[in-house]
Amino acid sequence: MPEEAMYTAPLFSDRADAGEQLAQALIPLVSRLHATGIDATPIVYALPRGGIPVAAPVAQALDCPLDIVVAKKIATVSNQELAIGAVTSSGVVLWSGQRRWPNKNAQWREILLAQAQEKAQA
Repeated sequence: MPEEAMYTAPLFSDRADAGEQLAQALIPLVSRLHATGIDATPIVYALPRGGIPVAAPVAQALDCPLDIVVAKKIATVSNQELAIGAVTSSGVVLWSGQRRWPNKNAQWREILLAQAQEKAQA
């Protein structure tokens, strides 16, 4: 197979386009909730920087609040690009796939968390 045949066109022209398409997919779901008598106002959460251009069109189309969540990635020592969790500016800690991080690694996780919190405060 020729190399150029392996490339596919992107699904979205940019992040705003992705948000607009996501909004169009969500509108019927929210409408169905309202039709069944569920009065739920969605809240759209966005992570800076890349998540805001996606989330803004969604919040606008759904006429709902947009909340920005500031978080700092918790990375492994051996690979700073590999996120194993995050800590928010309010101190909430989320670990990705906790089942993969057994209790014997609690001290290791605390060290990584402390490093991420230091970076978040800087």
